[in-house]
Amino acid sequence: MESWQPTRETIDQVRDAVLLAGRLEHLRVHQTARTEFFSIIAFALGGTLDGVDAFVSQDPDDTSGEHRVYWLRGNSFGSLALKAHNGPEGANEPAEVSGYVRSLHEIAHVEIVGATAEWPFSGGFPTVHPDVKIHFDNGDAVTISATARSHDGARKQVAMFVEKLLEAVARR
Repeated sequence: MESWQPTRETIDQVRDAVLLAGRLEHLRVHQTARTEFFSIIAFALGGTLDGVDAFVSQDPDDTSGEHRVYWLRGNSFGSLALKAHNGPEGANEPAEVSGYVRSLHEIAHVEIVGATAEWPFSGGFPTVHPDVKIHFDNGDAVTISATARSHDGARKQVAMFVEKLLEAVARR
């Protein structure tokens, strides 16, 4: 296998999608580690966001000590996480990234655990912002929430991901 190197355009595209949910400063990682994270995401996605069916970035207010992204691509459900930096402030250490790619067939069910409806001022019908819990056959579960997001772009990213997830699960 040959080595792979992303383009600046690809890194910018991935960075914008990841940061749509919010900044990553709470992780205290150096800028180079963030760029490494974006590059690893691009590699895992097959080179670009254009090749995936849906992508969502975790709400950065999470206190888990990591920032996680999820994507759907064909019959797969993937995730990568960037771990928080625990060393001296400003230290330029490599990104600690881990994750997985699973078959959509491993999803036992998707539970709708909440939703909010946002009515437009001009009339019409509400926009739905869902919260779901994805249950896997082995007992693992992942929760993805739109209601906790602070701005419309991040809520739309979650809603689109959930819509594509439900379509993919229904097709299998």
